[in-house]
Amino acid sequence: MRLRTLLVAVGALLSVVGSAQKWIPLYEQGLKAAKDGKWAEARTAFLGAIAYRPDDASLPTRLPGPVTEARTWRSGAPYSANFLAAYSAYRQSLGMTGDDAATLMKTAAAELEERIQRNQGSRATFFVLDSIYTKLGDTAKKEAAAKVAAGLNGTYTWKVDTEVITPEDLAVINPQPAGGNDPGVNPAGTPGILGGGTATTPAGSVMVVPSKYALIIGNSECQIPGAALPFASNNAQLIRKALMTSAGYAEGNIDIVINGTQKQMFEAAKALSERIPEEATVLIYFAGTGACIGNRDYLAGVDATSAGDTANMLAKRDLYDLFLRKESRIFAFFEANRPKDKGQYFGKEVPTVGHISQQQATTPGETVLAIYREGNQVGLFADSFAGTLNDLRSNRLPIMEFGWQLFNRVRRGNTGNTGGASRQTPTLPVVTNMSHDAKF
Repeated sequence: MRLRTLLVAVGALLSVVGSAQKWIPLYEQGLKAAKDGKWAEARTAFLGAIAYRPDDASLPTRLPGPVTEARTWRSGAPYSANFLAAYSAYRQSLGMTGDDAATLMKTAAAELEERIQRNQGSRATFFVLDSIYTKLGDTAKKEAAAKVAAGLNGTYTWKVDTEVITPEDLAVINPQPAGGNDPGVNPAGTPGILGGGTATTPAGSVMVVPSKYALIIGNSECQIPGAALPFASNNAQLIRKALMTSAGYAEGNIDIVINGTQKQMFEAAKALSERIPEEATVLIYFAGTGACIGNRDYLAGVDATSAGDTANMLAKRDLYDLFLRKESRIFAFFEANRPKDKGQYFGKEVPTVGHISQQQATTPGETVLAIYREGNQVGLFADSFAGTLNDLRSNRLPIMEFGWQLFNRVRRGNTGNTGGASRQTPTLPVVTNMSHDAKF
């Protein structure tokens, strides 16, 4: 009986080893075909590997050998036959047209959806799935996948083999600055891009969350004597870029107004409010001249001629109301000088209705400062805002944590890592009906 049991165990071990010997050449054949751009052949080979080794593995694969000489397959690379079969189908479909392309994309999407259901959702998996849904125009599934990805809070613990992912895709998938490693990619990946921590491509954009929108206003021009913020329009462009690359805001979801009149600012906000879905996240960034009259805040249009010219100013309450009607969560940032006049100062009005966070670039009575970036003046607050986004790189930013980091960065004059004695001191976020870890 013992001999029979031993023979059965040995037979099982030989079967596993035999299977391993069969999936390895098929997998490597898939890698070679993919590198040559033969995506149909690559997919066939990866599917063949799946027949012998059905499930993907994030951890290194141990190879047979003496215990004292631990050997791993391909220097510890993950086994990603299912992911790469789907990726090959996706790349193959890009060279096709019509129903054939759509059918293959849907097949790849179904296979990637299964990986996510198995808790194998790497950053690369979500990126390819998002790309497929975008090309298919499937907004519902795109938003559903984005919600699942957002729930991971930027942490992708599952690794996939990235050796044959194209450089243009990998540049977007890789979320780390040059020289960093993403825990969701293969440490033995493509040399010079991710392999060995020697990345040479620029960091890619953070995954888009379709339910996030932004309205950015930069008014450099001003007819109110001594009130102009000449670098405001530069700030607006800087914020727009940072939101797209580092905070998960889609380019089409960001509306920007440069040197707008009261009417132009209102019409832009109204148009955006009509596009957004219910319960969307809306970020408002205003750089320009503000005023507080009768304890109410106003954003001055470029047509305002005096600090009391409310006819050519946009009431902050009216701006908020456009989005609150859609039950939006509003995260507002204001970069404006805050002179005091008989107890009145911009930012004094704190809303009591809706889910709103407000942060001011400086304390009451103070003036915002500027620095130079690439030969252009930009506000210290805007520069620090963009720098904080670029450091955190997440599409789910807790407002108070972000506010503290932005506060400290401004106090340091956007230099160094400790202390700080800048003449500009921003406020922390003031929240209404919102938790301190609410995400934007």
